[in-house]
Amino acid sequence: MFEPDPSAFFATYNAHITAAKADTPRYNLELAATATTTAGDVQIRVVTTDTIPAGQMLAYVAICQDSVRGFLKDFNYVIQQFYSFPIDLAYPDTLDTAITFNHALPVDKMRAVFFIQNMNTKKVMHSATMQFEEAR
Repeated sequence: MFEPDPSAFFATYNAHITAAKADTPRYNLELAATATTTAGDVQIRVVTTDTIPAGQMLAYVAICQDSVRGFLKDFNYVIQQFYSFPIDLAYPDTLDTAITFNHALPVDKMRAVFFIQNMNTKKVMHSATMQFEEAR
């Protein structure tokens, strides 16, 4: 039976991660996430920073919960709700939008994950995450 060397995998993935981090983002993303015990709101601002490559761009917002108890361990970033919408921006456009939703999650365990994906190439163009603040 063949047992792969884990250090070889690390070097390969590390090279891919380093190359991806060297790409200049074509978007600037800003998130603000607030929630009460029953409702949440994610404010999203997308600003183009460069010419956008060809392809259909979709934005995704995942409302996640941390510390969900599983078998023998806790799981983080468990998606509880998922939203998507098209992004049709050209340089130097800006998009401001909000996602409002109902929930039954503990606010201190909530996270918002936002990313833009080129659906032609399947490449994630940029992403951001934010912990929810309790709205008063």
